[in-house]
This record gives sequence, structure tokens and C-alpha cells, in this order.
Amino acid sequence: MFCEDQGSWMIMFLSSLISVFIFSWLYNAFLLAGGSSTEDYRISGLLGLSNSIFMKAAATGTWCGDFFTAWMVTDMMLQEKLYPYWGRPVRKWWNRKYNRIILFWIVTSVTSFTVLFTIATDYIQWDKLHRDFLSSNEVSRAFLASFILVMDILIVVQDWDFPYFVSAIDIKLPGINTAHIRFDIPKCFRPDKWQIHITGKWFNYGILFLVMILDLNMWKNQIFYAPYDYGQYTDNDGKIHTVNVDFSLDNHNETLMSFSYRNSTINPLTNQTYITEDGVMNSRFYDNSLAVKAIAFIPAIAAFITFGVLVWQFGRFKPSKADPYAGRLLKDQNQRKIFIQIIYRRFWEEVFTQKQSEGCSKTSCFYSSS
Repeated sequence: MFCEDQGSWMIMFLSSLISVFIFSWLYNAFLLAGGSSTEDYRISGLLGLSNSIFMKAAATGTWCGDFFTAWMVTDMMLQEKLYPYWGRPVRKWWNRKYNRIILFWIVTSVTSFTVLFTIATDYIQWDKLHRDFLSSNEVSRAFLASFILVMDILIVVQDWDFPYFVSAIDIKLPGINTAHIRFDIPKCFRPDKWQIHITGKWFNYGILFLVMILDLNMWKNQIFYAPYDYGQYTDNDGKIHTVNVDFSLDNHNETLMSFSYRNSTINPLTNQTYITEDGVMNSRFYDNSLAVKAIAFIPAIAAFITFGVLVWQFGRFKPSKADPYAGRLLKDQNQRKIFIQIIYRRFWEEVFTQKQSEGCSKTSCFYSSS
């Protein structure tokens, strides 16, 4: 997977993220020498967006990334030619002319529009649908985020070519009729020194990698979630209330942002208690300990370990003379027998070649090797 120059762009991307994070801390550390006068220049986590906009963007990105990756892997599996007896009718139709390209973009466009419309407009809200039948809390939401990460891992598990991406053909990129994306570099940048080559596999898993980062961020947010940080508070039953008035959000503290205060204090402008202006959700927050919420990451860790064991035990490797199929399972029994005979014959040919180099005949070599 990362042999020779394979995966170099992924390594550069990871290195850039880590470097930017580290140097942002160093930058803020240097600014501390200036005292309060440099406060405006410090790097913070503020994006200038509301939480609702950011979460909608993140939800849209993660869903699209998961769907695109799963759809891409399906496309690549149907293009695979190493297993000629698997799904022959479906694969024959899929690879005929432009069927795969047309169906790929139709399904992608319809599903993406539906999901984007639903998320952006809040047309469907889970809090209203379940009507407090199955309320969630911070632990169950953390488990949900962990299982989403497990599903991301399963997308990779189903790829027959992982992790070496050794295939008889270069699989075409999803939705287009080419197996490569090549960039024409201007001559002033000396293109003879550059070679940018993105195959379908890395195009696919590059998107999935970004999705897994967003899913991990979602899990982190559920683990460290506190209602007060988001302009929320909880009542005696643990239900989450959200403050909608900007004045209350701009001029609040932990005392004013509490159920006891907002349920008993009257707003002089409306002559009603402040709680009537706030939204209430059926979701709960019980302030469980960090250790309890961290248990939710156990399924993801188990999936990572299982994935590693499966790759180590059953994963494909690069073909060699001793095993030209490189761990690929031969489905036909006759092909298996022929493969065993080839391996057996090559073994004895190597023995005879070694003995002949020592100056003995095939007959004497056979008895000496016996």
C-alpha cells in the first residue's frame, strides 16, 4: 500500500495536517510573549459559523463521503476480472458500453439531492419522528459515532485488493471511462521531474480517509459534549433545552443558563418565563463520566484489530514465481488442481536446476534429493 512511491500523496497530506497543528501551537506560544496586546492574532477554534451550519455541513460531507466510497467500491468490484465466475450476469451488464457510467451518475445525483435537501431544510427531524419513544443520551450517541466508524472500516474490508492494490488491470475511476487522472504541468515547472499519478483505488480511499476524520471528530464531540458550551441546558429529566434568543446567548453565564433560572424568571418584554422561548429536545444528557463514554470506542478498536488480522492472514500480496496468484482464491476446483501442479512442478524444477549446477544428472539428482 505504501511501497516505493505508492501513497506518497496521502503521506504528504497527513504530514501537512500534523505540521499545521503543531506549528499553530508554537505560533500561539510565541504570541504569549506579547501579552494581551497579541490576543487578536492568536489562532483559535472559532470558525465564524454557527454550530447548526457546521453540523449540517459535516453531516452532508460524511454522508456523501460514505455513500460515494461504498458506491465506488461496488463499481470497482463489478469491474474486477480476477474472479470470472462471480456475478457474471450483473458484471456483464455493468461493463457493457456506458451502463456503469450512466447508472453511477443517476444514483449519485438522485440520492445526493435527496439527502442534501433533507439535511439543509430540516424537513425530516429524528427528534420529532420518534416522539420520545427511544431517546438518546451522550453514551448512545458516542456508540452511534463509533459504529459509523466501524462501517467505514467495513467498506475497506470488502476490497479484495487491500492493502497492496495489486490487480490484473488498472480499475477505471468511478463515473468516468478512464483508469487514471493525469495532470499536464507547464513547461516552466520542468514537467520531466514530475510524475503525478492518481489511480482509482487512491481516489476512492482518499475520500474515505477524509470521511473517517470527520467521523472521529463527531465521536470526539459526543465524548466531550457539554450543553453549556452550545448555549443549552438540561431540566430535571435530562432533556436538553436550547436558548434561541441572541440577547440571552450574548449575556449569559452558568447561573443564567440553567433550568432553575429560566423556568422561574420572567422576561419583562414578553411577561413569560424565559423557558417558553427556548426549544426543547427529547435527547438527554446525564453527565456520565468520561470513562463510561470512552467505552463507545471499543467497537472501533475491535474493528481495527480484526481488520489488521484479516489483512495479515488472508490479504493479497504481490505476485511471485512461487505464487503467481498472490493469495487470490481460485474458485474453480480444476483451477486449484492445476495451480497446485504448477507449484509442485516449479519446486522440482528449481531443485533439478540447483543439482545440475552442481554437475549431476536428473536421475542422480532425484535420488540424492530423496
